[in-house]
Amino acid sequence: MKIRYGCVLLVFLGIVLPLNTGAEEPPFFSMGLRGGINSRNHFENEFSQFSAFLGFGTPWIYEWDSDWTLQPVFDLAGGVIATSEVAAAQGSLALELFLSSPEGAFVLSLGGGIGAMSEHIFKDVDLGGPIFFNPHIGARVKFAPNASIGYRWYHQSNAGIYENNPGLNLHQLELRFWF
Repeated sequence: MKIRYGCVLLVFLGIVLPLNTGAEEPPFFSMGLRGGINSRNHFENEFSQFSAFLGFGTPWIYEWDSDWTLQPVFDLAGGVIATSEVAAAQGSLALELFLSSPEGAFVLSLGGGIGAMSEHIFKDVDLGGPIFFNPHIGARVKFAPNASIGYRWYHQSNAGIYENNPGLNLHQLELRFWF
């Protein structure tokens, strides 16, 4: 239930954030790879997840006098979630808020979205159903003019829309290229 309210709040904030209509740069585009493993080992098998993603910056940017910016970003991802016995395709769409330092050297992100997977039963672990929600929080640093590396904590859950809802927490590493 809390996850649903969080997703609604993110969408609402993305719509009503103050706008900087005089921004000199257009919304950005980014793409990259991310992957991770589950952080709680209460399942018999370890889960791993790998995905490719596209990030689309929105024109709504709030900029402080200190040159820090806050911008909503759409994240479209597709990949695989697997245990040693079972693998499933998955895709998701999320809305994130990027809080960026001057020049974008350091970025904090907070977001959430909705996704679907081709299989939800992984041997003796039933994740409930094919639809899931994915709140996450992360940080990244630039190591080159158009590239960054980051970490994010990712939660995958069906928010109680199915009878079974064990939830899954992942530690993910990310490599992102900005255009």
